[in-house]
Amino acid sequence: PNTRPRFDWRGGLLLAATLLAIIGAIRGSGISILILSGSSVVLLVLFIAHELRQADPLLDVRIFRTPAYSCGVAITAIQNFGLYGPVFFLPFVMFDGYGIGPGVTGQTVLFMTGGMVLFGPAGGRLADRFGARRMVTLAAGVATVGMLGIALAPDWRHPASLMPWLLLVGMGMACSTGPAQAAAMSAVTAQDSGMAAGALTMLRYLGSILGISLVALVAQSANGHLPDVARAGFLSYAAAYAITALVARGLPRRGVTGDDESGAA
Repeated sequence: PNTRPRFDWRGGLLLAATLLAIIGAIRGSGISILILSGSSVVLLVLFIAHELRQADPLLDVRIFRTPAYSCGVAITAIQNFGLYGPVFFLPFVMFDGYGIGPGVTGQTVLFMTGGMVLFGPAGGRLADRFGARRMVTLAAGVATVGMLGIALAPDWRHPASLMPWLLLVGMGMACSTGPAQAAAMSAVTAQDSGMAAGALTMLRYLGSILGISLVALVAQSANGHLPDVARAGFLSYAAAYAITALVARGLPRRGVTGDDESGAA
């Protein structure tokens, strides 16, 4: 007879402790960062070792052996780092660094959201036609250019000069995140789909936390020079998008299902 799987309590506790250690390291200072960072690595190793021994694991880490899944998850997490950081960071810089009013600041950031809304429906269709690998690589490249344009803009006191770059970032995000997630989920079996979706969501939000945490880190190190230091923060976001363009080489060549891995690039 079929037996009901037992919940992996030890795995759940180890995973929770790992995440708490990571978040603590992000928010910590001084020696606590080193202690919590080391603890998170040890806990992660213990969690993986524990899960590999379980008949009914909380998270079967073997699913990360599938290149399309692991690359899709990595792209989603890294791009969330490069999305939520600017959403929190740019208004902070414009308002506190340049004294730009909240109305104009909101309208400026809206261009990135507008790019995501306008081009979101096209991302999946284009990925089905040209392949997830090509679509995500190209779209991540567009987002990288947009973020570089923001970081290197000569004068942030004129929001109009940032709007076209924000639109590019939104367009790149819209056309890359969806296909990357679809390729990841299409690479796992139906039996593992719930577990895979949970892991993707967890790492996606972890990327968001890291991106937002960079805002606090930069603000603490600004010492009255927030606009100058902020540019370094946006360069890191641009680097994140560029990394996802490279990681996209692990996605399927055709469509989002990976059925045609032998096709021409």
